[in-house]
Amino acid sequence: MIGKRLELTLLFLIVSVSVMGQGKITPDSVEFLGAKFKIPVGCKSNYGGQVLCDSYAVSWMYEQASDMERHKRESKAQLKKPKELDCYVLGTRMTAYKAKFEPGIQIVADGVVNGQGVLLHLWFDRKDIKTNDDIPDFVKNFFKLATD
Repeated sequence: MIGKRLELTLLFLIVSVSVMGQGKITPDSVEFLGAKFKIPVGCKSNYGGQVLCDSYAVSWMYEQASDMERHKRESKAQLKKPKELDCYVLGTRMTAYKAKFEPGIQIVADGVVNGQGVLLHLWFDRKDIKTNDDIPDFVKNFFKLATD
């Protein structure tokens, strides 16, 4: 189960987001950067910019592409001892940051995909994410670690 601290942090993030209409939602799917993904069994989405599961959570919001460098600096500054890593978001290579976050790991990938600025936040209830095998199948639909 995602810990209470993580749930409260996610709730704070969701409530503090000022940009509405981040993604379209239907009862069994979410839309991320124009691609539709089925919500896994046992997971839920309270609005189109998040998916909450027992052992991980994903949230995203869209911003202007011109603002993304500022968002990347701000996101990195909020993490404790961030470690830089390369990743792909829907096939677009970008730099992300990984940091410990009780009870597990947080990854923040902020960048521009197909001309759209996106802030992607991932929380995993595990000690580390080292390879793509450590990433849940649902998340691998749109986020992968760069291995090249």
